[in-house]
Amino acid sequence: MPNAVTASSPPCNWLCRPQHRLTHGGGERDHAQGVLAGLGRPLTGRTGPVRCVASSPDGQLVASAGDDATVRFCSPAAGRPPGEPLTGHDGPVTGVGFAPKGGLLSTTGTDRTVRLWPTPAV
Repeated sequence: MPNAVTASSPPCNWLCRPQHRLTHGGGERDHAQGVLAGLGRPLTGRTGPVRCVASSPDGQLVASAGDDATVRFCSPAAGRPPGEPLTGHDGPVTGVGFAPKGGLLSTTGTDRTVRLWPTPAV
C-alpha cells in the first residue's frame, strides 16, 4: 500500500512538468503526443482520459496517470508494461512525477492525496 498525504486544498498538477502534461488543447498536448509518438508504440489500456505523462530520469519507464484512477507504466525498450497498474487513488490521478534519482514515483489526485510508490523493475 502506498503512503498517502492528505492535502488541505484541491490538488494541482505541480508533479507534472509542463512539457509532459496532456491538456485539452494547445501546444502542450501536441508536444506530449510528439514525445509519445517518438516511443514508436502507443500507451494503451486506459478506460478514460490521460491527465499526465512523465518519463523516468534514465528513460527506462514512462508513467501515465488518468481519469480511471490508475497509474500505468510502460517500458519503451520492452514495449510492454512492467507489472500491473497502480491503484489507490479514489478518483482521477492528476499528477505524476519521478524522483530525480529514480526508484520512487509520486502522484496526486482529485481525492486530495499525494501518494508515493516504488517504481517497478524494468
